[in-house]
Amino acid sequence: MKRLTNIFAVCFSILLLSSCGDSPDKLMDDQVSWIKEMTDTLNDVADGKISSSKATQKIKTLGKQGEKFVERKTALNKSASPEQLVEAAKEHSKETGQAFRGYMEAVSKLSASGRMTRELADAIENMKTP
Repeated sequence: MKRLTNIFAVCFSILLLSSCGDSPDKLMDDQVSWIKEMTDTLNDVADGKISSSKATQKIKTLGKQGEKFVERKTALNKSASPEQLVEAAKEHSKETGQAFRGYMEAVSKLSASGRMTRELADAIENMKTP
């Protein structure tokens, strides 16, 4: 499972690299922060700190940010060499993998908490991710 997560993180990282005046490292850092923000939001719902309605709005906003990552990736793919993209993905694979594991744990925790509403599940499911 750990190896699969790491492979997924590297592949995801490679796909996410992008943008004008951007760098692969900056994009990777931003994506990890984005994943952590989603994770925190889901954990807050599971812990009863925020309502699922408030979380739904936040997830929709984060989904729009995810769309921007796709734009950045497209731009960066045109300006950075494949070697730069692969190197950045490798350098950030550990933290990306940890962020993904945290996100998956938050989804499981939220599901187990009984606080996952259909509205929130739909927002998560329909979120565009890079």
